[in-house]
Amino acid sequence: MIINGDITAAGSSLMIMNLLFPAGITITESSDDQAFFECSTPEFQTVTVGLNANQISWKKAVVTTIRISVVPNGQNDKNLKALVRFNLLQPNAPINPDVVQAVFTEAQTGNKIAFANFQITEGVVANSTTTEGRFATNTYTFMGVSIPL
Repeated sequence: MIINGDITAAGSSLMIMNLLFPAGITITESSDDQAFFECSTPEFQTVTVGLNANQISWKKAVVTTIRISVVPNGQNDKNLKALVRFNLLQPNAPINPDVVQAVFTEAQTGNKIAFANFQITEGVVANSTTTEGRFATNTYTFMGVSIPL
């Protein structure tokens, strides 16, 4: 079997749907200094050894974390900042019971990975600067317990 060694990620995207963006927004504006899309590798099974050298193992529920890093002040960043503001707890304001659905698409292969019932847990409310004189890449974090299918 011959394996194609091309691992080009150019053109990949993340579609996000939630209460604020029910039709979804597609994130494509990747930064030049951080990974565009990251997915955690949670430890879902533990293996150990008992006193008499017998193997003991068990599976456990885990939280999956995905991170998306985008160019500051681009349209994707503006939309993600709006998503952060929508989910921030505000004084005397109703709580938004927001749930995020996301689909990551690998452009070269067409493979799609869906993430359901996620929450945005970290995000930028204002730009930061770097010592190089530019705005820093903005990263947004989502977490959930669903298994990507």
